[in-house]
Amino acid sequence: MPGFVSAHLHVSLDGRRVVNYARWAGEEQYEEALRRSDVREHIGQVAVIVEACDPTLVRVRSVHHRHGRQA
Repeated sequence: MPGFVSAHLHVSLDGRRVVNYARWAGEEQYEEALRRSDVREHIGQVAVIVEACDPTLVRVRSVHHRHGRQA
């Protein structure tokens, strides 16, 4: 999908919570993806199985790596 960079799915140890951290090239590409019917269908399928969802757009403030490199 144009502008999609990556997705990271994190599941809590008890299996009750999931964090989906998706990276996009920009807000415009993300919004364009949300206008696609196939993406809206996928979001609808997810909504059926979750108890709660809190989609939030954020900006990366800093990235830390184990060898001390910072992006």
